Amino acid sequence: MAISVFEHAHFKGTKATYDKGSYITIPIGNDRISSIIVEPGYFAYFYLHTGFRGPKLVLFAGEYNYVQDWNDKISSMEIFEHDPNLYPIVSFFEHDNFRGFQQNLAGLGEVASYDFPFLKNDSITSMIVPEGARVILFEDKNLGGKSREFGPGEYSNLVHFGFQDNASSVQIIRPDLELVNIEYVNEVVLPDGNPIGLSDSTVNDSDIEQVGTLTLEREITKSTTRSFSQSTLIGITVTTSATLSVERGPVSAEIENSVSRTLENTFTIGEEETASETSTFTKSVAVRIPPFTIGEATLFMTPKKVRLDAIYTFKLKGTENLFTQEVSIVVDDFQVGEAKITLTPMEVLEPEQS
Repeated sequence: MAISVFEHAHFKGTKATYDKGSYITIPIGNDRISSIIVEPGYFAYFYLHTGFRGPKLVLFAGEYNYVQDWNDKISSMEIFEHDPNLYPIVSFFEHDNFRGFQQNLAGLGEVASYDFPFLKNDSITSMIVPEGARVILFEDKNLGGKSREFGPGEYSNLVHFGFQDNASSVQIIRPDLELVNIEYVNEVVLPDGNPIGLSDSTVNDSDIEQVGTLTLEREITKSTTRSFSQSTLIGITVTTSATLSVERGPVSAEIENSVSRTLENTFTIGEEETASETSTFTKSVAVRIPPFTIGEATLFMTPKKVRLDAIYTFKLKGTENLFTQEVSIVVDDFQVGEAKITLTPMEVLEPEQS
């Protein structure tokens, strides 16, 4: 179960447990919750009214033996999963030196804004900000009034920073993720289309051998598409580390270099991305053409589609926390065959004798 709610303070009275999900009313009864336990790996929104309406309280993992200003006021709730490695928990305390009631919050995305989140308004006096998070405290609700940003650290008395029981809203900022390793685990060639023929010809209508240059040319488009399978980090922007390591495995160096060159260094997880490159393929062929002969060069380009399966490893900047995601990369390219030379004698008509 994700959370347990209790009818009375200090986890007494009627108890009910709930898994993740949305509850438009509280099965234990509206306006009857006085204490709450949120299990690790979850967080919940608790609403003043049924149907997820009105002000909401946000609680992350922790034991809340009395919900202060929210006592007997909760009428609906939503319960979600939470990854504390990706979104580290920030702990807020009622009194200095980390005493009194404790409330845990965490980021949700790159910036999470909590307009009126605390169990008891104007009561936060100390806090602990872990690595991988930054906090902006606001004097008024809805991110209004005086504000100050705090980096990772233990703040035993916020009075020294101008907050004496007067923090009413907060933003939690999560640093960027950084792509630190790519492991290619599989390469699959997929069927794709019919060959494309290129040709050029020239005529030697003289009685001496000539050397001609035939040019095979065509505009082609190559594309590379990256998609994320079963992503748990959807919507997070990622930058590529300057020290990115690549384990090529079964993938050819040519394909791997093409992918690295084509895809952007900054991307968003969960969003399919296609990068296309249009260029002109040109191949020149020198041909010795006998007298009264047509010289022709022919070349076929075969569409080649390759799917690469990879595992991307990301690191939360400022921490050692690592995350992996399965990635599929499809490369649409062409395989160029050898040019074939054909020499066809011209039909020479003898002049009629009179």
